[in-house]
Amino acid sequence: MKILLKFQIPTTITKKVEIEKEIDGKKVTVLEDEIQTINKIYLIRKPTRADYDEAEFFYDKLFSENVRAGIITRSEVIKRFANEDVMIKKTYEDYVSKESELQRLNLQERTEENIVKKDKVQQELLNILVDIQNFEMNKSSVFDRTAENRSRSKTIIWWILHLAYKLDENNKEVPLFSGKDYKEKLEDYDKLIEEDNVEFKDAIQKFYYYIPAWYTGQLNNDEDFRKAEDLLRAELQKQKETNKEDKKEEIKESPAIEVKS
Repeated sequence: MKILLKFQIPTTITKKVEIEKEIDGKKVTVLEDEIQTINKIYLIRKPTRADYDEAEFFYDKLFSENVRAGIITRSEVIKRFANEDVMIKKTYEDYVSKESELQRLNLQERTEENIVKKDKVQQELLNILVDIQNFEMNKSSVFDRTAENRSRSKTIIWWILHLAYKLDENNKEVPLFSGKDYKEKLEDYDKLIEEDNVEFKDAIQKFYYYIPAWYTGQLNNDEDFRKAEDLLRAELQKQKETNKEDKKEEIKESPAIEVKS
């Protein structure tokens, strides 16, 4: 199995270890519990051509279902906004066209040619956004609820459920979520979340960081992933320090308890 990224999650386990003790003048070996910290290995599997085809089908199916359910599309939003600002209509149409092109490229195999195309389209999208930023800022909430965005969000979850792997006790690469399809894997995900396992939550936080970034084309090679790892590590450390400071402030602000004799 080809791997996009491998990362570690420290976890605490309890193991039985042999301890020599002296009991009644005799040396004996007993088993006692010992708390140890080990690193569990998690993996992001490199997708196959079949994965890209299935993900594209999944997105198209969701989009069709959303449209049939009456969820507004981006083009319909644009038509509504056209009455407010006729001049911006063409700019929005260009944006939708480029975003659709980028979506198709995201669902295709990561070839050098496609990466070059994606970089070009992404730059064109950025240029368009400069022109419409102020206008879209007021309309962003509407765009977030479009059929395209809903389908895209669930497609990202589809990728997480299918690309998330771990090493088991025998160092064998196994899927993090069991099940033969999206529905079964999602059910297994819900069960794992309900277990309130700290190790799993730390791992899934990283999957939700790396895989969406990969999906949107921000992570294309080993160097990109390494930079993303450094950024995530720095952000997590910053969060820990912030939490520590918050706790210190809570202690300072807590009223003193008067002890009466």
